[in-house]
Amino acid sequence: MMYHVCADQKAMPSLRVLIVEDEALISLLIQSIVCDLGHQAVGCAYSVGQALALLEKIAESTDAALLDVNLGGNLVFPVAEALTARAIPFAFLTGYGALGIPERFAHATVMQKPFTDKDVAFAVDALRRECLSADSQAERARALAAV
Repeated sequence: MMYHVCADQKAMPSLRVLIVEDEALISLLIQSIVCDLGHQAVGCAYSVGQALALLEKIAESTDAALLDVNLGGNLVFPVAEALTARAIPFAFLTGYGALGIPERFAHATVMQKPFTDKDVAFAVDALRRECLSADSQAERARALAAV
């Protein structure tokens, strides 16, 4: 995990975030917000297949992910399962609310569309805190060793 110095001079983790969103303009908006928050967008995918292929290439350099639930009529849950297997935390973006999220992903933050910059900041901060937890770091190390 990289670090940057904020205006208040406290070192803060800078996340490397995978963005999975099928609408190009929304993806660009999310990338911009993530970067404005001091983090890095390490990749963008527009479909489940593209996200899974990209994750295979960049899993070790990905700290977290933001996932649109509906990607052109296909549900993103196979990507969420792949992230879970690698102990990479993620948040969902959806216009349908938390009711459409399977119970196995109940731990994930759900961001309702349409969203604001503050909503993205809240979701990314939740992911950052999850990445920093000792349990999460140990689980990630075990998952990467198993892959």
